Amino acid sequence: MTTDNYAAHTYYGNALAAEGQTDAAIAEYGRALLIRPDFPEAHNNLGPALAAQGKLDDAISHFREVIRLRPHYADAYSNLGVALASQGLWESAMAAYNTALRLDPDHSRARANLQLALRAVGK
Repeated sequence: MTTDNYAAHTYYGNALAAEGQTDAAIAEYGRALLIRPDFPEAHNNLGPALAAQGKLDDAISHFREVIRLRPHYADAYSNLGVALASQGLWESAMAAYNTALRLDPDHSRARANLQLALRAVGK
């Protein structure tokens, strides 16, 4: 159960991230992706941890990989929007939020972040 268990590494990474242990969480997500490079959840959870360290380009790369692997994953578009907004790329961020909302009209984070982005650009 503990050998080559990409899900266990991902969930342990989530627990570490929740405790603010970002470096350790990143390491666990990395272990998960070494075992299963096509595991969308590991990429999607690694992105915010990287963004928290200011590694926005790396985070965006992981969100784009999630979207490639699972094109209908609303959380990935929402997370991509957050990273793009953090870089001041408001139009791209709004497009990502809108895609998240098209996929999941009840996605509250995407809706709230879209409203913030609209305010940021004066709309």
